[in-house]
Amino acid sequence: SPFCGDSKVNNGEECDDGNKVSLDGCSSICEEEEGFECSDNGHCFNICGDGIIVAGETCDPGSGNPCTSNCKTIDENYYCQVDADLKSQCI
Repeated sequence: SPFCGDSKVNNGEECDDGNKVSLDGCSSICEEEEGFECSDNGHCFNICGDGIIVAGETCDPGSGNPCTSNCKTIDENYYCQVDADLKSQCI
């Protein structure tokens, strides 16, 4: 029978990435997590440029931060930190 974590998007699931691990885009109860976009096949990808730092990102230029367009590198003249809402703040 279908269940969350079987890699198939079933009735009542927003995503299903084949595991029951949260913070990877698809939560342990198969709901799409903030900062990610999930495709029709159930797998989720981080959204670089939304201002939210998630798994796979070092920084996020969503609010004009000095971060590369792939969310991997911070401009050497800046220091970035993440606030309580997972927003990237750089000075």
